[in-house]
Amino acid sequence: SYLKELADDKATLSKIEQMQTDGEPLPDNNPYGSFSAWRDAIEKEIRTGQSSLDRIDVQKAELMAFNYFVETAPEA
Repeated sequence: SYLKELADDKATLSKIEQMQTDGEPLPDNNPYGSFSAWRDAIEKEIRTGQSSLDRIDVQKAELMAFNYFVETAPEA
């Protein structure tokens, strides 16, 4: 789900940049006051999502190391 959310956020960022380049107005239901504020919020979500994925990678590596230790440690 983190990967899908990150992909969605990146697609949204692309759309925002395209809308701004094309001179389109902000959508009526947009909670942000400007493209800049909207872009900043999405970039923050992307950083947060990437941090979560990085944390998961570290935890996965730690779990693999722990499992290796348990499987190869001599019994006491």
